[in-house]
Parts: sequence; structure tokens; C-alpha cells
Amino acid sequence: MVRFSPLILSLLTPIYAHENDEDHDHDHYRASTLSESWSYLTTDLPSSLSDADESILVFGDKKRIVITGGCDSPNGNEYKVSEEWGGYFECSQIVTKVYAFDPTKGEDGMWRGEFEELADMPRARARHSSVVVNGKMCLFGGRDATDAIVAEVDCYDPETNTWSTPTTLPEDYHTSDAAAFARDSTVYLIGGFDGYYTSLDRVALIDMTDMDDVQYSWNPKLLDERGDIDVVLVGDNAYVAGGYTHANNYSAPFDSVERLDMTTEEWSFVDSLNNGGGDQQYVGLNGKIFAIGGETKLNQDSSTSEVPHLGEISSILDVVEVYDPNANDNEWIELEDMPQSLFRFAAAEWEIDEDEGVIFVFGGQVGFDPECECFRTTDKVMVFEASDAYLKATSGGVEKGFGGLIVLTMMVGALVLSRGRCTYKVLSSHRLAPAKRKKPPQPSSPQIAVRRVDQLIYHLLIPIHHHTIPMPNLSQCFVLSNNTGMKCAQLDM
Repeated sequence: MVRFSPLILSLLTPIYAHENDEDHDHDHYRASTLSESWSYLTTDLPSSLSDADESILVFGDKKRIVITGGCDSPNGNEYKVSEEWGGYFECSQIVTKVYAFDPTKGEDGMWRGEFEELADMPRARARHSSVVVNGKMCLFGGRDATDAIVAEVDCYDPETNTWSTPTTLPEDYHTSDAAAFARDSTVYLIGGFDGYYTSLDRVALIDMTDMDDVQYSWNPKLLDERGDIDVVLVGDNAYVAGGYTHANNYSAPFDSVERLDMTTEEWSFVDSLNNGGGDQQYVGLNGKIFAIGGETKLNQDSSTSEVPHLGEISSILDVVEVYDPNANDNEWIELEDMPQSLFRFAAAEWEIDEDEGVIFVFGGQVGFDPECECFRTTDKVMVFEASDAYLKATSGGVEKGFGGLIVLTMMVGALVLSRGRCTYKVLSSHRLAPAKRKKPPQPSSPQIAVRRVDQLIYHLLIPIHHHTIPMPNLSQCFVLSNNTGMKCAQLDM
């Protein structure tokens, strides 16, 4: 008996939706017409928070998402003026707080979680890099409440809930808004800004094999100087994307993506983002790279005398893209937008198995508020059904015509028609979930792939073979009037 995914049923929404929608685009189907991939958790952060960083850290036999430092001012980055810098944005409340987050998925299919406060960091910092090395979580760079670079490297031991400071970054290695990852006992600290906000192309190697004798060296430089960046490690390759440079006055951000081949230690460009940005989050999950949110800025021409309003300089993004390094086309694909435009947030992958996982988004800053001349922070936690969103976007889309479906019908009709019953129940007007039943034995990966294809084809065949396969009663299952999802009562097939 097959348990059909609510994701596949949601693919039918465009079929029953109004075809004369002005925004309808047959050539560029995007899942943003639905809202089933994103949801808010009922649990909020202990306080509004931005510019923090996160790591997946193992406590005994349990993994947890650990969030460190950041800005907890409700007003986030506020506009200020000084003789030295002129106009700029700054957060006045940088914290030492550390939180461990334990996500759980209930029998109703909804994600929940709890926060636990851990030992405070030895010093406050934000816009830093958090890396797990030698079983400990170590923090590199960032800035304090005076906007000075934090040089000390502080490391947290999950076994003892204590901090130590094994080394201090030499002055040449000072950075904030950088990207970092660990490979074995070596930390790669990439790009960022120096103390005067000059964007950097340098790549530092920090060998922490002996925590009492940390060694520093340099790796080949980035192809572009960039800060406000992130990095994802996939196999023997590290990917760095987006960010800003002082060379254009931190104006239009990069959309380029650089790849470091760690077997040759050489950088090269790969396919560019569809939406370049700074302060985006890049998350690696199931061998794929997800680019989420961020900020883009007005490309200010120095010859233009008119100065734009503060609120017009920055545009906060809600876009989501995915890149599969192992795909044949190697292109960034746009997925369903976030429900909230957001930047300066933390995001962490949560792998369920080798083919499935979600991404949690913590806090961040929202769009410019003219009342406070600030980018306010949020305490919200979101979960993104990343694997399902990727499957939906790469399955071809039901709006691309029924020609291929007819061929698929001929190939797999017998298999599909032999499947059993499927029962669904209402959870909300935006979310459809399987009715509770015993969990079947977990199949192997090839079986999972066959099962998912089988489920997809079954639902896609419903509109074609309505004479031989029961159609859902429209009084039981229908598209919402605003085309944001599907609402179903009890549905038996």
C-alpha cells in the first residue's frame, strides 16, 4: 500500500486554478504560487535576534542546532550619523547569549521545537563565523558593540558546557561578515571585511589539530573581494556566493558564485545566482545548495546628484534558489518564495535521511521602517520543506502540458492502477497531511525514488483518466480562491 505525499496533490493546484491569471507564465513555472513549503513554528526565539550564526553540534548521541551571539535590539540596525563615517547603520545591542534548538516533528506532520539557554560566550559578538572543529564549536571574527573586530577565537565544549579561548587571530587575519567551514581539523576563513569595511579576497587556513598550538597560513585567494557572504561544502568543493564589495560602494551585490576545488586548491566560477544578494544564507542539504533571502541595493551612480531616500537604497529579498552540483544542467532553480522578506538571519539544515530534509530559519531583519529609520529584528522561526520544494520544482511542473503525461500513462498505467487507497484529512486551509496510520518499513533509496515517481504519476493521471480512476469530489477538495494552496476534507481514493 502506498502512502501518497501531500506535495504531489498540491501539484494539481495549477490544473484547477484559473488559467487567465495575468501573472500566469507557462514558460517559467515557479512554486511561489503555492505556500505549502514554508511554515512558521509556534515556538519563537527567546528574543528578537539578527546577525547571529549557527552550527549543528553533537551533544553525546544527540545533534542540536546551536545559535550564538548576534544583535537583539528590537530596532536591529539603526541609522546613525558620525563625522568619521557619515551616515551608516549599526546595532547597539550585541549579546553573549547562546541557545540550543531541538526540533521535533509531530504525528500531525508539523514541526515544533524548544530552545535551551547554554553558557554565555566569553564576549559579545555579531556577524561572526561559527564552525565545528574537533567536536567543539569555535567562533571566528565578527564585531562587538563598538563595531571593533573581535580577535579572540572562543570555543564551546558540549560535554562540559564551558568555553575556552585557544587562540587569537593575528591582525592580518581579522575579519567580519566572512564565510567559514572546517575540513578535518583545518578551518577555512574566507573573505569578509576588515576593520575599515574593506572587502577581502583572502582565504586563511587555521590548523587546529593541536588546540594549544594553532597554526595560521594562507590559501589561494577568491576571484573577487567580497563580504557579507556564506559558504557551503559539498564533497571536495566549497561554494561561496553573493556579497558586497567596497569597490562599488557596497552598491549592487554580486550574483556570481565561486567554487573551490579542494583537490587542486583552485577557484573557478560556476552558474550565477538568479538573484544576487548580500547577507543571504547558503545551506547545504542532501548534496544541494539552497540560497535564501538576503539584501540587494540600489546601484547608485556617483554622477547622480539626487540622493535616494534611506528606504529606497535597500531591498530585502524573499527569494529562494537551489543549485545541484551533480545535475546535468548545473543551473540555479528558483523555488517557492519565503513568506517574509528577510536578511541577516541564521539558517540550518536538518537532514532526515539522504533524500529528505528541511531548513530552519531563525530571526533576522525585515524591511526598512521609516518610523525608527531602522531594519527591525524578528523572533520568528520558520521551517522550509526544502526537499519537497526541490522535488516539486524539478518534476517538470504540471503546467507544461499533458503530452508527456500521455506517454507516462502508457508506460506506468498498469503499475499505478494496481495501487491501494489513500486517505487525507484537513489540518488547515494551506496544509494537507496524510491521515494517521502505522508507519511502514523504510525502503531503500532506489525504492524511495520509484515510490515518489509512482505517486507523482498517479496524481497527474487523475485529470486524464477520470473515467477509470475516481475523481476527488470538488466539495471535498478544492483550490483556495487566492490560489495559495488546496483545502481538502476527507478524501478517499
